[in-house]
Amino acid sequence: MSQINSLPINGFTIADLSLLAPGPGQFLEVGGGTEGRIDIDALAAYCKIGVQQEIQVIENSNGTAIRFPVSGIQICTWNEDIPRTTITSWGFLFRSEIIPATFPAVFSELPTVIGVPRSLAVDGSTGAWVDPSVLTTSSVSLMGVSGFNFIKVRLGYFAIGRYTP
Repeated sequence: MSQINSLPINGFTIADLSLLAPGPGQFLEVGGGTEGRIDIDALAAYCKIGVQQEIQVIENSNGTAIRFPVSGIQICTWNEDIPRTTITSWGFLFRSEIIPATFPAVFSELPTVIGVPRSLAVDGSTGAWVDPSVLTTSSVSLMGVSGFNFIKVRLGYFAIGRYTP
């Protein structure tokens, strides 16, 4: 409870505001109008929830998910170990095979996904990137892309979005 009492709110702490309130279940008026009333009990309960909820980390064979319970934000990451080779002609570019990647935890809406090469190119060449496509709340498909044929790249992603706490 000492953590809650020491949370600053406009220069005051919960403990300070509690001393100013008339009593339990009462309101502290700020600025003299009813729109400025603060329910001290509700404010303390809200702060207590925020302090007690911790960041959740989920690790499984599909990668790592980090969940922030108060905001409902989830971040997922994954990197594969097997390098993929850009050997399929794709317009003026070359691509690897398309690899489906299941998120380690499901999002409640479509996340934003950035394809990340684990190493820009395994064989020391440059100019490879990862393209995410076919996105759902539980998975994304990835492929390595390059302007050069036979470039090896490890696929990975960074996904951020909302989940239902």
